[in-house]
Amino acid sequence: MGADNFINMEKWKDGQELLDRYNYIVLDREDIDLAKYANRKNISIIKNETYNTCSSSEFRGMFKEEKRYNKEIIPDLVIDYILENGLYRY
Repeated sequence: MGADNFINMEKWKDGQELLDRYNYIVLDREDIDLAKYANRKNISIIKNETYNTCSSSEFRGMFKEEKRYNKEIIPDLVIDYILENGLYRY
């Protein structure tokens, strides 16, 4: 899960229970502070060395509306998998 969505989980319905009950792998972002989660055993924070500028919302928008794919951001194999498996359909 991206850090931008993860930091808002506490606001979700039953968010604190979700945070306590399940394991998470979170991809950090340079503009989001995840320090308060760093010592939790059920949360693994993965350092994002490239800090890709495409958010998940933008990514979904590419598939929903524009049908344009930036191949510098999204490798062909990933695009093919998404299209073949019908991911991001609304």
